[in-house]
Amino acid sequence: MSIPKSITFSKDVVESSQGNGSFEPLPVGNYDATIFSIKAGEFGAPKEGKGDNSGKPYWNVQYRIEDGQYANRRLFQMVGLFTHWAPKPGQTEAPVNFNLPQFLKAVGVDVEAGEVEIPDPEKLGGYPVTLKVKVSKFNESQNEVASVHPRGAVASTAKVTPAKPKTVGGKTVL
Repeated sequence: MSIPKSITFSKDVVESSQGNGSFEPLPVGNYDATIFSIKAGEFGAPKEGKGDNSGKPYWNVQYRIEDGQYANRRLFQMVGLFTHWAPKPGQTEAPVNFNLPQFLKAVGVDVEAGEVEIPDPEKLGGYPVTLKVKVSKFNESQNEVASVHPRGAVASTAKVTPAKPKTVGGKTVL
């Protein structure tokens, strides 16, 4: 296969590529989503003022919004695969990692005191959940997943709006 060194774009191709995807944050609310993918990783060196969770495992979970005006948008959440975060400098008590049991309950795992088996992340693709979404307190142009719930446990606030027609190459499409 040969990779071209240049490509000529027509005006209609350039115009059709503008505004196809919005990266504005989603409005605060609950959204029905599915787990699109999960990638395993390990936390790196801590940022200043944070606890040292270096080497602890996590899942980087990618969710896909299912319905409404924001259908197919993606949101991400890092779920630490441990029960407590490392204390911040100057603190002695380790904060509870509430994301892990919350995520596990959302995907149907019975979380009780004692040992709980972690599911195979490859089997969770497509699993339906409801996300509570907020705007990041660190960056107002980004969202955060505030919590994950089993589908139907909380009502979705996403509004289904009809697609707006647009003109591409002289044709009106949805």
